This record gives sequence, structure tokens and C-alpha cells, in this order.
Amino acid sequence: MGKKFMGAALVAVITLIAGAPDDLSVPPANAAPLAQVRNDVGQTDTLLGVDANSNGVRDDIDAYIEKSVHHAMRLAATQSARGFQRVMATDIKDRNALRETANQFTRDNACVWETARELRKQGTGSAAAPITRALEALTANTAKRQSHYAAFNSGASGMVFTNARTGNCDK
Repeated sequence: MGKKFMGAALVAVITLIAGAPDDLSVPPANAAPLAQVRNDVGQTDTLLGVDANSNGVRDDIDAYIEKSVHHAMRLAATQSARGFQRVMATDIKDRNALRETANQFTRDNACVWETARELRKQGTGSAAAPITRALEALTANTAKRQSHYAAFNSGASGMVFTNARTGNCDK
């Protein structure tokens, strides 16, 4: 229970920083149920999983983004997925590495919220919350990954991170 709470707490903080209130009013029509996604559970018991194309995102998560995320949100979702993957690769005992990763992770996830806001301004509704929740669930999909994610969140507890409302996407 505590591990899930810590992960949800970090996503909630990111949500607040990135400006979620207006994003939550858009229905999550562009996200497919996670049960339909084949993930790498059983294929590997490592933190990082398989990334055959070396783009910084696990292959099963790449497939989820391609299949389930609206094309206009895919670059932002991929940046966010890279942020979650960086968390898995971070040495949680190295306080400086943890801070650096958490700062970048905040920016990576804010990109999804920023993109959703921009799409709504253009008249294309898109929700950020279902995308970031799905990426979090897919990333921490084994006991080993959940444990590392919880330890990362615990290590980042008490740190302060900021990001701008715009300019978070790598593009």
C-alpha cells in the first residue's frame, strides 16, 4: 500500500506543478485499457527490461504508446516514458543522481500535460492523466520495479522540483 501511495504522490505532485485542473476535465477517450497491452512480464526480471531499438523506452511501453495514445500525444508520451525509464536506471543511493533524475522526470511528465493543454487550445481534446497513469503502471509492472520506484520516490521525498508551464517538451 505504501509503495503505491508514494508513486501516486509523485505523479500527483507532477500533476499539480504542470497545471492539471483544466486537463482533468477532458475525457480519457484516447487511452486503451491496460489489460489489452502485452507487457514484458515473464520475458525479463530486470529493472530496465528490453529496449531493442535503444530509444530509452522499453519495447512493451513503445507498443502501448503506438497502439493506445493519440498520434498528437505520442512524442510527449514517449518523453514521459523515457523519464520513467530513467527512474528505473537511477542509482537511488546517489543523492545527486536521484535529484538530477527527479528534476528531468518532472519536466518529462510535464510535457504530457503541456501538450494536452496545447491540443485543447487547437480544439483537439486530449487527456494527460490517463497517459501518465498508464506509463507509471506499465513501468512499475513487477515487484522488483515497484520496489525500485518506491525507493526512488522515498529518496526524492522532501526535495523541491520546479518546471515551467511551457517549454518542457524536447521536440
